[in-house]
Amino acid sequence: MDQTVYSCQMDEYQKNNVTPTYILETIPIAVFWAEYRDYTWFKSITLPVETITGYPPSFFIDEPSSLESLLSSADVRYREQAIQASLQDGTPYQVVYRFIRADGESRWLAEWGRPCRGSDNSWLIAGAIGDISKDRSGPATYQRKDRIDRRIFDAIVDLIVTIDDDHRILEINKAMADLLNLNPDECIGRYCQDIFPCTPQWCLFCPHTKAMEKERPQVDEISELVPGTTYQVSSSPYLDSQEMRKGCTHILHDISIRKQQQQSLQDSEKKIREMNQELKGTQDELRRVNAMLNWQLLQQSDELKALSAEVLDRNRMVEHLLSQKDRFINQIAHDLRTPITPVLALLPMIQERISDPYLQEILTLFEMRLGYLREMSEDVIRYAHLNSQTYINDYSPFMLHTLIEETFSVYNTMAFEKHITLINCIPPGLQIWLSKSQAPLLFHNLIENAIQYNTVGGTVNVGGRDENSWASITITDTGVGIPPERSEQIWEEFSTGDPSRSDPLHKGFGLPLVKRIVTMHRGYIIASSQGAGCGTTFSLTLPLVPIPDK
Repeated sequence: MDQTVYSCQMDEYQKNNVTPTYILETIPIAVFWAEYRDYTWFKSITLPVETITGYPPSFFIDEPSSLESLLSSADVRYREQAIQASLQDGTPYQVVYRFIRADGESRWLAEWGRPCRGSDNSWLIAGAIGDISKDRSGPATYQRKDRIDRRIFDAIVDLIVTIDDDHRILEINKAMADLLNLNPDECIGRYCQDIFPCTPQWCLFCPHTKAMEKERPQVDEISELVPGTTYQVSSSPYLDSQEMRKGCTHILHDISIRKQQQQSLQDSEKKIREMNQELKGTQDELRRVNAMLNWQLLQQSDELKALSAEVLDRNRMVEHLLSQKDRFINQIAHDLRTPITPVLALLPMIQERISDPYLQEILTLFEMRLGYLREMSEDVIRYAHLNSQTYINDYSPFMLHTLIEETFSVYNTMAFEKHITLINCIPPGLQIWLSKSQAPLLFHNLIENAIQYNTVGGTVNVGGRDENSWASITITDTGVGIPPERSEQIWEEFSTGDPSRSDPLHKGFGLPLVKRIVTMHRGYIIASSQGAGCGTTFSLTLPLVPIPDK
């Protein structure tokens, strides 16, 4: 039958509907006729199409290219090539393609048809569509090839699968089969859509379909194979001995960690950009503030220069006054000591020549007062000397326990008169380097002070220990104590403390001398007391060995 005759019969069929529709619908295949351009526009299709595809006939009739929209691009191309060949030679065509039903089930469909010319010279197709999935799911005849070492192949941790042009699995390694919860031998010969997740979206972007269509290696990423996991798929088509395309080998590498790291890096970069933006705003604000401060500094520079000059002048004046004070005190002390010394030497001779007891008592008091003046002048000269001294040049080792015992021996009589107990709790082996000339004076003043201002029947306790190359020394008495408001005044020159501690023989230089000696040794001293009548503790911290002068 030539093409012209067939065309006339097709028109006649359209007009007279030779075969009743109810008869066609009893056939388990979908019979159709359609207009064909660059796509297929169904004009009529029988009801079995809904059983086959899950879509009602109206779905295919209402929309041009409705069938092509449900096929993969490769299958659309195969079908188009078959129809074009049929158009050229006027013979029927047959094509097989995969189809994802409306319910998501994967099926294999066969389409038979023959194109012809309509009365308006358009191309028409009369054909049928049937489900051949059962025929294509019979026992597999494929077998695993022995061309590769199975142990090496199955030891590869990446997922490997080889699929032929008909979408049957030719080879699969153990890692891929384990992911599918199958044995590798159970996968050979099966269609890939039977064991891999297959959705319309999957088929549309299937790496195998894309690689076979483009006929060249390519790399894709898939994330539907395992939830939460991303794989990089390297697909490489291969040819048979006649250079005909046969299938494709796919290698899947888990890149989930890399994707997570990339996402983390992107998040970090976003945060850095945000921080840079904030930093830029902060920098702009700092520049503004800096400009304002510079302006203020420029305005105040003259005032600061004037104040600096004034402070410098005042410092020089203070230093000059302090120097004058030290020279004045030193001169007074020398002026006092010069006439006192010969007078004290003559007093014993005068006392021998006077027999009047009353005059003898006056001379004794006079001698005591002159002795007091001489001692005060000696303390003043010593203090002035210490103030002018900047470093110690006579360091000598002392056993601290022995040094305290020697000091106690000097004041045993004074302590005995007030029934005061002297206690030395310093370990015998504690050695310290101190100024040979100043060390006795340091402890003499502290212990004399502790006895002088102690209560009758009280105690003086001296303790000490080694604390990381420093000597920690405490001298505690049970005396009159120090009111809190006068705790700092005791270190001042000529200070005699509070009225309860006043003593006509107290010269006010003992504690200032002590603090000056401790400071010259690079040490520290503090006085603590709970108040009047609660006793006093002097705490000294001195280096066990000399600290070099800078």
